[in-house]
Amino acid sequence: PKPDFFGPFWIATLLAFFVALTPDLTSFKYWNVRGAEDFQNYMYQLLWAMTILYTFTFGVPCLLGRCTTSQRQEQSFELQASTADLVCLYGYSLVWFFPAVVLCRVLAYFVSPNNLFLLAMIIVAVPSGISGIFIYQHVKERLYEQTGRQRFLVAMIFCHFVFFSHFQHSCFGLGRAGTVSLEEFDFYVLAMTYQPDFCSYGKSYYCSNKKEGFTIHGLWPEWYNGTWPSTCSKNRHATLEKQVLQTVGEARLDRYWPNAKVGLGNHGDTDLWDHEWSKHGTCSGLSSRGYLEATLGSFVSTPTNVQQHFGRNIGRETLLSAFGGNDEVVAICDSYFVSEIRVCLGRNAAGIPTRRIKCPSFVLDQGNCYRDDVTLRSSQTS
Repeated sequence: PKPDFFGPFWIATLLAFFVALTPDLTSFKYWNVRGAEDFQNYMYQLLWAMTILYTFTFGVPCLLGRCTTSQRQEQSFELQASTADLVCLYGYSLVWFFPAVVLCRVLAYFVSPNNLFLLAMIIVAVPSGISGIFIYQHVKERLYEQTGRQRFLVAMIFCHFVFFSHFQHSCFGLGRAGTVSLEEFDFYVLAMTYQPDFCSYGKSYYCSNKKEGFTIHGLWPEWYNGTWPSTCSKNRHATLEKQVLQTVGEARLDRYWPNAKVGLGNHGDTDLWDHEWSKHGTCSGLSSRGYLEATLGSFVSTPTNVQQHFGRNIGRETLLSAFGGNDEVVAICDSYFVSEIRVCLGRNAAGIPTRRIKCPSFVLDQGNCYRDDVTLRSSQTS
């Protein structure tokens, strides 16, 4: 049959979405709670997976086709197959990676994060090998003599190895965030959400526990290389014990770190704290109580001159200066509405946050309040 790009394109695209959007399907229920961070992370995973898979499906066949074309003088390497043939072979060879991704997801619930890397290598190596055998079996008869087959096999194995080494990271969503041993990080980012914007019409279904001004979003361990540890517990859905919450003080948590959607005593009132502890706190090296206390202790009260602008416009530079200055503060906006403030904190050997520090450039680059004047929504009109 005449080869085409339709099948390979959709297989590669479906696998990219499959890889990017299934690391933890239960996390989707937190998207509205956590704002844009999870969405941005998943979008990064999607773009990362698409880059790898499209390069493998279309780029590698075109490269091999180019190499064979440039070697026409050496008949032993001449390949009697079009680029479209190679694209079809590479595209359909991806089918074996679907069960590998499913197996990765299932086993991730039972294997400690520190073993995920090795596990991904083993699981992804199997379909990589099957894919290579599938391609070579269909190509070898179209190559002249043994020398051509050997050259093609070497080129194919090299491309498969490069693909394998990158895809096994995506198998567990390690393209951006990573899993590490406890306490292996460089600094913290403290994110504080502006509640009236989070609860504004169209951004959240309903806020029954809305507070005034800025409240804690989370305290996130980070590396200076622009990546961050994530979910450093064998239990990928670690929850906080009721006794820990009572010891720290649920009323205190609800004041500075509230779940805007659900008030205390209602179903799901601890979801935000559980999620932040599971995803970020387990990578801090602190106990659950220690992480909650450290997060509450790091809270930055809203400066008076910022409070005076609630429901009004405020100069971007005024906002940043009030919280510490351009090199220590990141302002996140939705259009021209302020949605979040982030600051950077050092850490000591025990993983406890210390003083405010200058934010690395990759953190500052997250700021997207580009207008000279930005708006702090009114809690009455949001």
